[in-house]
Amino acid sequence: MRGARLFQESLKQSVFGVLSGVLGEHWIGNEVLHLLTNQKNYRLRVEMTDWERNTAWAEYDYFMVDDESESYRLHVTGFRNDSTAGDGLLKHNGMKFSTWDVDNDLAGKDFGGSCAKRFHGAWWYFKCYKSNLTGRYYRDGRITDGMYDGVSWKAWRPSTVSLKKVEMKIMPRNVQKVN
Repeated sequence: MRGARLFQESLKQSVFGVLSGVLGEHWIGNEVLHLLTNQKNYRLRVEMTDWERNTAWAEYDYFMVDDESESYRLHVTGFRNDSTAGDGLLKHNGMKFSTWDVDNDLAGKDFGGSCAKRFHGAWWYFKCYKSNLTGRYYRDGRITDGMYDGVSWKAWRPSTVSLKKVEMKIMPRNVQKVN
């Protein structure tokens, strides 16, 4: 991540993906995520780096995204307890994908009624987040006071700090890990 993109995308943009070049920020797209994760059983690994070059990871044994008719609902279970980042997706499991123009979160009147609008992202918000990996990118990691809208994994770093780099990686469950 270099902060070249603001991932506050519309539903149409999140469905088909957002690219800033091969080495830049990108979102593969919810439709591609759905097609990939419905072919086999996949696991998910989220790797993150803060601005002090500390790294952490979280891994889940099961990861799947439903199709558009289910609003790209997230299924993520089997958190590995030896993960170093903590479970930042616990409350996101079972949530539909929300964007600034399609509100599927459970916030009600909290946060203005839309987590995606309030926290400048497009994500599987509940009310609102334990992780916000498509949040606003702050180049030094310092989030504007009171905003809490950065790239966040609250099980590892507080929402007052924006992460420098995050990667979500999927792998078929029957493939052995390569160290």
